[in-house]
Amino acid sequence: MSCDAREWLNADEQQAVARLAKALGTGAPGTAGARARPVRGSGGGLLGLEPWRQGEELRHLDWPARLRTGALWVRRLQAEGEERAVLFVDTSGSMTGPKRVAAGRLAAGLELLWAVRRLPSLTLRLAGELPDALRRARVQLRPADRVVVLSDFAHHAPMAEIVGALPRARGRGVDVVMLCDPQADEQLAETARELVDVEGPRARQVHVDALSRARFAAAVRDFAAVLEREVTACGCVFHGVRVPLAGALLPTLERVALRQRS
Repeated sequence: MSCDAREWLNADEQQAVARLAKALGTGAPGTAGARARPVRGSGGGLLGLEPWRQGEELRHLDWPARLRTGALWVRRLQAEGEERAVLFVDTSGSMTGPKRVAAGRLAAGLELLWAVRRLPSLTLRLAGELPDALRRARVQLRPADRVVVLSDFAHHAPMAEIVGALPRARGRGVDVVMLCDPQADEQLAETARELVDVEGPRARQVHVDALSRARFAAAVRDFAAVLEREVTACGCVFHGVRVPLAGALLPTLERVALRQRS
């Protein structure tokens, strides 16, 4: 899934996100949105390249850039401890239709907001088994990172396993955004004869009787309430977002951005 703002947001929305980012400010060093302090050599993520200067250590040279350009370049890295925004985007089998569109729009909006605020960012896509994907992505985090997780959390694994795989509060904390599609849930409750578990090791049909169908939409709402409680208990901040987003794009972006400034 691409997170390019030009693909997911129209021109008016891009301008609105840019205005929101500027209103939030880039901040002074050490505050949210501050420009990452560049250092040379080993450290955090790569911010860019600078021309090599006489007297600098050759071990900091970027040899692929040397081969491409013929010139000597030094890697400019983000210092350890500097803030970085990390976005986890669920791309598993349940994230289709309106939920996929909502995830793309929110991801594109967050990346644009962070770019305007000059905050280094990293997007990690979660595919396959959600708990395993979260654990794989979690190892790439650093202590000062702020994290946003976008998912519908529609997975067959026990909730305790899913919540246990979430990154724990670090830096400015973790925001968990659950995408809900009430219209699809209601339609499924009315018309479903069988459900397909698309998140399991292999797709399997789950037969649903009339009583189950009548309770299905309510069960989804109950699941969201329990997830909010469990996520909050482990130190994360929960945001329930209905799709399609309609006019909720900017309020959601602002809520996440303001929460992570505090």
